[in-house]
Amino acid sequence: MSSKVTLDLPLAPEGLTTEWLESALSIRYPSVKLASSEVCNVVAGTASKINVALKYDNGNPHGLPESMYIKGGFHGAEQLELAGAGYHQEVGFYQNFENQLDGLEIPKSFFAGANDANGQAIVILEDLTQRQATFGNATAPMSVDMMAKTMEWLAHLHATFWSKPPVDANIPWPGVVGSLIDVMLADDYWGPMTSRPLAKPLPEVARDPKVVRKALMSMWETFGSQSKTFIHGDAHLGNMYFVDNAPGFLDWQSPMLGPWSDDVTYALIGGLTVADRRSNERDLLRHYLDALQRLGVESAPMFDEAWLAYRQQVMHGYMWVATPPSMQPDDIVGANVERFSAALEDLETLSALGV
Repeated sequence: MSSKVTLDLPLAPEGLTTEWLESALSIRYPSVKLASSEVCNVVAGTASKINVALKYDNGNPHGLPESMYIKGGFHGAEQLELAGAGYHQEVGFYQNFENQLDGLEIPKSFFAGANDANGQAIVILEDLTQRQATFGNATAPMSVDMMAKTMEWLAHLHATFWSKPPVDANIPWPGVVGSLIDVMLADDYWGPMTSRPLAKPLPEVARDPKVVRKALMSMWETFGSQSKTFIHGDAHLGNMYFVDNAPGFLDWQSPMLGPWSDDVTYALIGGLTVADRRSNERDLLRHYLDALQRLGVESAPMFDEAWLAYRQQVMHGYMWVATPPSMQPDDIVGANVERFSAALEDLETLSALGV
């Protein structure tokens, strides 16, 4: 979905010179001139995130910020091979969808480009700390009021594309879980993952990989033929931030054409304590549906249909238990495992999926 750029895209932090940054920014801001740049911080993860400080040479006529983040694959061929598809997805999001989401809190981009020659894909994004943003973490669940605002945010995203879903919307739903099911449920992987202390909350019946596989397949079959919209695809609390008491979503590496209930279920269950979710989930789901209608979605589902979809979508979040320590720390995985395990039982998800 992303278009390519002719600008060379460096594969190491050392390539992010002042000259390169000026060339990249000049694609959208033709008169930009940089006097200097400095790499302030480098974080290597699934994607590398590099903070740069900029000084401008011509009065900065575009009012560009003096701090930005550069995101891409800057730490070797293995990183690019494992996660490069996500970098390209994020570039595509910023090239094709950012300008269609006015009014939604998302990080602003200043450059987005991909290059087939070396597999690199880079976005240059605002430094959200300059707006005093705080960042979501599963160990700090949000309030019910903030979750209501998150439901409104998701309704805005979904409503924008509800009646006109983009035909080139990225990877197909259900995304990475669907592509890795055989790996995650193999005995030599599922066994160690579910034997960890953090997996203690798992219901006994849903420890059986055969049961989990059947439930996932039923979920995918159920929603595979239903109407779809543009979804974030990974709407957990760790991909959120908050500015001026309003939520926003980061990490647009896996947006999809998928069912609305994927985002809503994943965000609502993963973002609240078990007690808050139990007491408020019906009202929050109604709040989402009401927001869809206010935004002009005439075919929004009725509550009973939406409630069933919500119950059936729990399996996405249940797969947090298969997240290895190299990708997320145990406290984050454990918090999500507790919440989705409780929801699986409370909402009788397996029964709702005919398992």
